[in-house]
Order: sequence, then structure tokens, then C-alpha cells
Amino acid sequence: MKKHVKHNFNSKTISDAVLDDMVRVVNFAASAVAGARIKGDGDQPPKTVGIRSVFTHDSFHEPAPRGGPPGILTGTLARSFTTKVARRVRGRAIAQAGTDVIYGRIHEFGLGRMPRRPFVRRGINKARPAIKKQLKRVGLRVKTAIAKKVEPPK
Repeated sequence: MKKHVKHNFNSKTISDAVLDDMVRVVNFAASAVAGARIKGDGDQPPKTVGIRSVFTHDSFHEPAPRGGPPGILTGTLARSFTTKVARRVRGRAIAQAGTDVIYGRIHEFGLGRMPRRPFVRRGINKARPAIKKQLKRVGLRVKTAIAKKVEPPK
């Protein structure tokens, strides 16, 4: 004999909870890629991850090495990275991170005799561990959010 199990929640409750938390994670990811300060584990101090963390060469006296990230002369490019807050669009969470400084693209891809000095991919790779840590916590946060919305069984 089959038992019929009744659930006291619906799929919309679950999908809304998942999407709400994914919007939060996407916002975190965009900030991390642009270069956010992330709390350290345990006794470790906060650290900068993402694109802002790859600018380490002082270009005042000599240009940055070929193939490495651009150097810092004024800091405008490093400071210019911004994010747009994630929003829900047709069941997806969309956020943006980037710069409007024109020479950012030239440094990333090179131009004529000017060599490539890629920094965006390096910034993404530096932010990846922090983003993965946030993604691992999604299930627990969604479970907690659903528990708050669900009525107790009758």
C-alpha cells in the first residue's frame, strides 16, 4: 500500500528562496571580482581579492613587465572598477562588474606594439575561492529561508 505524502510548501517557495540567495551570491561575486575586502578566516585579517588585488607594480620608474598586469602610476584604473547590483531577470540573477576607463581594454588585450597586460582574468581567479565558499553555503541558507516561510504540518 502506497502512502501519500503531503508537503506543506510548493515549488515557487523553493525557487524564490534559491533565486533570492543566488542574487545575494551574484552580488558578492561581482564585488569580489571588482576587488572587495573579504573577511579572513579565523584570526586572519581581511584581504583584498579580485581585480584591484593584481595591481602591484609601481610604474613610476619603469613600465610593468610584459604579460603581467598593468602597473600603478595614478591608480585610476584600479579604482575605476564598479559593480551594478544583481537583479532578477526572467528567473536569473544578473550583475555586472567593470570599468569605463578606456585604456583598461587596451591593457587587457594589447594594441599595436603595446603588449597585452591582462588583469581581469587574474582578478577573477583571485576572487574564485571566496566565491566558491559563498556558493557552498547556499543550500543551508535556502533551507533556513524555506523553514521560515513554511507553515507547520497539520
